[in-house]
Amino acid sequence: MTDQRPLTELVTSHQARVTLKVALKITVIWGLTDEQTRTLLGSPSPDTLQAWKEGGGPPLGEETILRTGHIVSIYRSLDTLLPLASAAHSWIKRPNDNPLYKGRRPLDVILESLDGLQVTVRHLLAEIYS
Repeated sequence: MTDQRPLTELVTSHQARVTLKVALKITVIWGLTDEQTRTLLGSPSPDTLQAWKEGGGPPLGEETILRTGHIVSIYRSLDTLLPLASAAHSWIKRPNDNPLYKGRRPLDVILESLDGLQVTVRHLLAEIYS
């Protein structure tokens, strides 16, 4: 049976902050703008994003915790699938003919919604384990 408690009870504040710090570094590696980063994190205010970058800011909500975990999962999955760092780092911005992306960039899909992030994680994990 899975634990039905909210993520904010299952993940410590420290764990959430560490994952956020890693996710923010990944957005830099991917070359995302602050606006794209904000969207990817669930649209916090510019001030909140800046505070998070500086190691402060408000606690992370459940959706932000989910989003940061998905960002890290995508990054790690790409690292596994595409061992050449430049290929792994640029994958997110290259048009993709997989039916999931329909010729769009994976970045466009993950910026659309939490579901876009989740679908991309599942797609990459399926590639790893198939």
